[in-house]
Amino acid sequence: MKHKYSNLAKSGIIALSSCLFCLPSLADEIRICGYLQTIDPSQVTVNNISYPITGETEFKDENDVVITVSDFIAGELIKVEIEEGVVDEVEKEDGTSCSSDENSGLDDNSEDDNGEDDNNLSGPKTRICGSVDAITSQEITVKGVTYPFTSSTEFESLSGAAISPEAFTVGDYVKLKLISGILDEVEQENDVSCKAYKQSKKAKKRGDENSSKVRQTKNRATTTSALSSVTGKARYRTKARSKEGRDPKVDSRFVINIGVLVGQEQPILQTEEQAAQLSLQAFITRDGSHIAVCTLAFDEVNDLGKAEYKVKLREKRGTLREKKGICSIDPSSPDGVSGLPTVQDGDIVTVYNTDGLVEFIKMSF
Repeated sequence: MKHKYSNLAKSGIIALSSCLFCLPSLADEIRICGYLQTIDPSQVTVNNISYPITGETEFKDENDVVITVSDFIAGELIKVEIEEGVVDEVEKEDGTSCSSDENSGLDDNSEDDNGEDDNNLSGPKTRICGSVDAITSQEITVKGVTYPFTSSTEFESLSGAAISPEAFTVGDYVKLKLISGILDEVEQENDVSCKAYKQSKKAKKRGDENSSKVRQTKNRATTTSALSSVTGKARYRTKARSKEGRDPKVDSRFVINIGVLVGQEQPILQTEEQAAQLSLQAFITRDGSHIAVCTLAFDEVNDLGKAEYKVKLREKRGTLREKKGICSIDPSSPDGVSGLPTVQDGDIVTVYNTDGLVEFIKMSF
């Protein structure tokens, strides 16, 4: 028999909806599909986990029409998109467009290896594989998200033997199984088995996307910089989903994120005030010709002492949203033409200080 954690109250189920969970701050994108429990201007709760809402969060219905928080009804199917640790969008779904991934509450409706769930729990199943960020006698944190133990949570070793939660330490690889948001099982794993599990999930997702006519392109840039105090990343993604009887739903995103250490001699940024005044532009070239010019927006000086400058654009069904910074996709036009650059392999992004055109960093797709 598997070991069950029994030091909590016999009721066993901890109310998660009142908890505000820590999200991974640098995650590129997380999508969660599930049934809405509660929503208000500060947070949305899906699958018994609450995610913080900000002033930039967008709300859409199943036809991609902008709506408000008050238009959502508890119990309906929604998709929550999270970027860089904050909720970017909450969208109603019709049941066919919730794409499955390892973060989705609708991820896995299979049963245990023995054909049944030992704890008689039912509902959407989620499996997550990763290393332990933190663990106490009452909860475990994996991939920046904290999951409380209940009286029915089970713990297994690599060999499948029952163990206690004290057998797990920070840095261990584990696989979590949740049912309707409740932590059902914690299994010891290793980095090899976790990587194999993730690869199998990606292969399954690719098969699901092909069957539902989803086409997706992703490009990430590698960086080179002459200034050790400057770091950066850039990425482009476009996804087209087609349904019978409807126009294709195209969703494109373009992001540039530059970090500059404050208090360094090169470039000279001694104070946050100076950081806020620094003006950066990114020139995107293809085969030696400019295809776009972007102006980065100063965002903040983060906890690591880096001033962050960003371009963050999204175009969905032909509507451009400029969340941070702006881009002109016709550099030859005197007034510029706002748009989201369509990036290809081989394109180069060079970021300059507009005062003197000092090159800060170069990134290649």
